[in-house]
Amino acid sequence: MNAHPPTSTPSCQILTLPTVLTLARVAAVPALVAAWYSPAPWAPAACTALFVGASLTDYLDGYLARAMVRPLSCA
Repeated sequence: MNAHPPTSTPSCQILTLPTVLTLARVAAVPALVAAWYSPAPWAPAACTALFVGASLTDYLDGYLARAMVRPLSCA
């Protein structure tokens, strides 16, 4: 029998929450460009919403990336 419980070590995951947030911002660029050039009356509101959403996810992704512990072997 093993006297010590297994310890969990942080794994080297590529797809972390900060990475997903960054990829979502990149994916939103075509929608932002389409809304920017759209003559529709809702376009300015859509651009504003996309920009504010991108700004908030940028802040959150930076905060989470600094707060998450990443092993040196992943660097």
